[in-house]
Amino acid sequence: MLTAAASGESRCPPTACGQPLVGGEGTVRLWQASSGTCLRTLRAERRYEGLDITGLSGVTSAQRAALLALGTIEQDSIAE
Repeated sequence: MLTAAASGESRCPPTACGQPLVGGEGTVRLWQASSGTCLRTLRAERRYEGLDITGLSGVTSAQRAALLALGTIEQDSIAE
């Protein structure tokens, strides 16, 4: 599933006007050829983005690293 995201760019690169441009961060930008403005930025849904895994147990360090790469978050230990 692709979702729309706000675009930080206002003008299309000369080679991309009038066609979708795939970004390195997993986005696709749609440009209006006549004006060169970015109409919309589409981004694939990341199911684990923002999921807090603080205190998660029973996983290896490799599994934890994989979860973090998928967008989960882990907060530092909270001082009591």
